Amino acid sequence: MFRSSFAWKLFVAQVSVIALTGAVLAIYGARRIENDELEASRNLLEGHAYLLAEIARPTLLGKPVPKLQPIIEELGRATGNRLTVVAVGGTVLADSDESPNQMDNHGSRPEVLEAKQRGVGAATRFSQTVQRMLMYVAVPIRDDKGIIGFARASHSLSKIEGRIAELRTTVFLVAAIAVALASVLALVFARRLTGRLQGMTEVARAMAGGDYARRVRTTSGDEIGMLARAFNTMAEQLGSRIEAMTNEQTKLASILRGMSEGVVAIDADERVLHINAVAAEYLQPPTKDPIGRPIWEITRQPRISEAASEAMAKATDVRRDATVTTSRGDRHLMIRSSPLRDSDGRLAGAVLVLNDVTELRQLERMRSEFVANVSHELKTPLTAIRGFIETLINDRDLPDDKRRHFNERIRKQTARLSALVTDLLTLSRVESQAPLSHEDVIDLRTPVRNSVNELRPLAEQKGLSLELDVPDSAVSLRGNAESLRQLVDNLVDNAIKYTPAPGKVRVSLGCIRGSAILEVSDTGPGIAPAELDRVFERFYRVDKGRSRDLGGTGLGLSIVKHVAISHGGKASVDSVLGEGSRFRVEFPVLTEASRN
Repeated sequence: MFRSSFAWKLFVAQVSVIALTGAVLAIYGARRIENDELEASRNLLEGHAYLLAEIARPTLLGKPVPKLQPIIEELGRATGNRLTVVAVGGTVLADSDESPNQMDNHGSRPEVLEAKQRGVGAATRFSQTVQRMLMYVAVPIRDDKGIIGFARASHSLSKIEGRIAELRTTVFLVAAIAVALASVLALVFARRLTGRLQGMTEVARAMAGGDYARRVRTTSGDEIGMLARAFNTMAEQLGSRIEAMTNEQTKLASILRGMSEGVVAIDADERVLHINAVAAEYLQPPTKDPIGRPIWEITRQPRISEAASEAMAKATDVRRDATVTTSRGDRHLMIRSSPLRDSDGRLAGAVLVLNDVTELRQLERMRSEFVANVSHELKTPLTAIRGFIETLINDRDLPDDKRRHFNERIRKQTARLSALVTDLLTLSRVESQAPLSHEDVIDLRTPVRNSVNELRPLAEQKGLSLELDVPDSAVSLRGNAESLRQLVDNLVDNAIKYTPAPGKVRVSLGCIRGSAILEVSDTGPGIAPAELDRVFERFYRVDKGRSRDLGGTGLGLSIVKHVAISHGGKASVDSVLGEGSRFRVEFPVLTEASRN
């Protein structure tokens, strides 16, 4: 019938309004007439009841009058109503339709009770006596002393209901005719209106597809014609503006995608307008499309939403720190929230920039710990040296054996300081080297053999067995010979220091699946499982007192780790308390392809 859904909606809306109006008027009119008819019937019955009361009063007063029953029967036939006279106790004295002797006591009838209390009583109910729906009106019959009985008039409601049914049929028929006529008019109007709008719709669709050259034909000067001309003007301006906006949005999207910071823009109601991929990773929104949702719904970190709220409330930049959980673990964010304003200078929202400062915080913590550890490590031997020197200066009569003892202690503390400074310089040098930045090709068997041969006398002096197992073929890698020698020395020296006699230290070198594996195992006291993850930290000692007595600086294993990393490898440790430890360093082997 219609090609335009708008025309159909317009037609249905007009017809629906007319139909609804007709139905409301019909229902209201029918109910009003019904109420008027019932009220008129009640008034008529009330008049008949008062007339009946005057007729029945002499009989109730005991005066000699004609019998009441024949009179009431005659009146009932004349008026078409049922008339009843009831004694004050409820006994039926006369009734126009039934024999009073066969009727029940009427003292509890609603109309009788209401007439006794209010002077007039009315009720509508189904009569079991005559098997019809009746309206009853009762009035009291009085003498000088009070109520002596009741007069009641009633009649069937079937006539009124029939008239109301006829009226309803007439009203609904008229309403149907009106709806039909209105439908024809609505059809003509909807077709004329939607035909002109359809042309605008086709042009709008073409514009939505990118064709801004299409125009609407204007043939009239009415409001629709004015709309068509305004539509054409809008199309011209929209084409140029969309082109400019597309270029700007492309640039902005490229910038935001390339940013390493997370960016979130919100409106004045704190709903998300834009969020880049980095910010989405930090905030972990519960839905794939957080646009349009409140900022406090898409993040579990309240400090982020609080920063946005405060920036808008105070109209100033706000800085906050927060910790969020991402797929890469906990990340520390530095949040900067700035208010956004529209072209009129009014507050329009806020923009949040989220910077990941996790590595910076870790470096700051490591630097603080490193400074504290270095200060502590340097303070201990310096304090001891100062104490010994002051004793030697102040006590000139110190025995020679004591003086030699103090001098020996000073020498040991000086040697400890020298070793500590040397290890710090070595660690600094190793950390500053980029992985695989060395150009020397080294046979790893050479530094391993040299280190074992140099430290073997120390092991024998302590009563330890030092074993070496290296392959017959070269184990080549690209690296720094001095650093690798330092790595092997630290591992073997640690094993000798912490292994009690009689014990064994074993150094082995081999190649497994393209990797060089260096292992140094001992039969020392072992390391507790809780300590294994920290043994490669700077200045970390499993047994701090014993390490200092043995002359350790706490930097050896840290140097091992960084030398391994700088050569593209990694270091690890396995240990069992009471059985010993095994340190393992893995390096990438230099193949023939990588040589060339």
